[in-house]
Amino acid sequence: MSNQTSVRIVIADDASDLRMLLKFGLTMGGEIEVVDEAGTGIEAVELTLKHRPDVVVLDISMPLMDGLQAAIEIKRQAPKTRIVIFSGFRDSELQEKALEAGADRYVEKNGDLEGLKRVVLQCAQAVPVSLSPGP
Repeated sequence: MSNQTSVRIVIADDASDLRMLLKFGLTMGGEIEVVDEAGTGIEAVELTLKHRPDVVVLDISMPLMDGLQAAIEIKRQAPKTRIVIFSGFRDSELQEKALEAGADRYVEKNGDLEGLKRVVLQCAQAVPVSLSPGP
């Protein structure tokens, strides 16, 4: 990834307002490009296969297929795509399950957008997996 290439991501969260906020915050500066948005885990998998983004930002709690199930499917079908689970739950067991499902990072929603942006950029550059609860 060169400095002139933006990191391509898919945002998956069932809250459209949060997706809009994430898209706005993460794309400021031009390092990140949101190629698509999903409201369900099934859509997240489909859009990942369609766009082959560098990173998928997945909510854990979504209808039809949750973020953990989506992470498993994404890693199975698009193993080079990095996954950031972005969750409102502060639970170390859930963090471990997310990493076991194939997530590269687990970030709590109570952090700031700059922290999430750093994590997305680190994941795109293949920075090793971390159990840290926040950015």
